[in-house]
Amino acid sequence: MKPLLSVISYNRKQETVATLRALQETGTFEQAQVVIFDNGSTDGTREAIQEMTEDGFSPYVFHFQPQNIGCPRALNFILKHWRQLGQHFIKVDNDVQIETPEWVAQLELFLDIHKDVGMVGPWYDELETGYQGRVLEQRVSWWSIFPIIGHCVMHRGELLDRTGYFDVLAPDHLYGFEDLLMAHRAGALGWTCAIDRTVRLRNIQRKNSLDYSAHEGERMKQHTDRLRAEYNRRCHEVHAARGAYTVGPAGQRRTDPCL
Repeated sequence: MKPLLSVISYNRKQETVATLRALQETGTFEQAQVVIFDNGSTDGTREAIQEMTEDGFSPYVFHFQPQNIGCPRALNFILKHWRQLGQHFIKVDNDVQIETPEWVAQLELFLDIHKDVGMVGPWYDELETGYQGRVLEQRVSWWSIFPIIGHCVMHRGELLDRTGYFDVLAPDHLYGFEDLLMAHRAGALGWTCAIDRTVRLRNIQRKNSLDYSAHEGERMKQHTDRLRAEYNRRCHEVHAARGAYTVGPAGQRRTDPCL
C-alpha cells in the first residue's frame, strides 16, 4: 500500500506551487497517495492549484476548506477520510522543496530497516546549526533526533494505528506542537525519531502562514506561546499514560484504545 501524503496550504501561493512542483519532479505522485488540502486561502493559492491540475498536474485529491480550520484539524480530516489501517502517513509543509528523486520509497525502506523508528524525515541544512540540541546520535547516513521537526515527516502506520490522530490544543489551534506531541507519543511506545541524510530537503519559507493574519493579527510566536501550557500538560499525560495515550478525530484524548 502506498503511503498517504498531505500538503496543507494557507495563503502562501508562491511556496505552495514550488512545493508541489518539487513533489511532481521527484516522482512523489507515483509513489504516494497525495491529498492537497487548502485551508481557505484568499491569495490565489486555490486557483493556482486548480490551474496546475488543468495543466496535467494530477494530485490524488484536492480538498478546499472554505475557512481556515488550522493545520492539526486539517491533518485529522485527511487521516479520517483517506488513511487506511497500517498505512504510513507523510506530512509535507507547503514551504519546502524535496530534492531527492524517489524519496518516498527511500523513507519507506528506512522504516522497514529500522524497526525502532516511528517517525523519519529528510535532511535539511538548518539541522547543522539550529537543532543540534535535539540530536541524540550521529551516524554517516542518518541521525537519531528527538523530537523531530515537522517540515516533512513520514509517520509509521503502526504509530497512528495505536495512538490515533493529531492533538488539537484549543478551539482556535491553527499551528504548532502537533508534530512534537506525536514524537512524544512515539517515544512513549518505545520508538525513536530519525533523519535520513540520503534524502534532501530545502526550506523555502518566506513567511509562516500565521503571518497572514490568520487569527486576528496574531503572529506565530504569540500563537504558540498561548498554546504552550496546554502542550506541556498533554506531554505530561502522554508519558504518564505509558503508551496508552490515544487521540480521536477531533484532536482530544480518548479513553478507549485505538485498536
